[in-house]
Amino acid sequence: MNETMREHLKHRQRWYLAAFVLGLALVLVPISLANVTGRAKLREHRELYLLSRLTGLGVLLGASLLRARVKCPKCSRPLGAAGRSGVPAFCPNCGVSFDEPMPPQPISPIS
Repeated sequence: MNETMREHLKHRQRWYLAAFVLGLALVLVPISLANVTGRAKLREHRELYLLSRLTGLGVLLGASLLRARVKCPKCSRPLGAAGRSGVPAFCPNCGVSFDEPMPPQPISPIS
């Protein structure tokens, strides 16, 4: 597998973005359903409504924190929150270009 560091980081960020969208859906869909079905249904299922919104908020925060903690594959230091552009051209800590191949992973003595 000849994956570059950029491809690896983009793959991870896509997972975090998917989790973020899921969290957003868990927050917004109950609001929409409450508006469509009416307030009477909301009163009947108040616990489910609240649980869904709180779970969505937790997923949103978790995905945001994980995305901000993405680490450089070479030096293992956090890259920080990348903007919309995604993966930067190089690591701000060690200066490695992310267009280089992934560094070899050490073989675990357990496996």
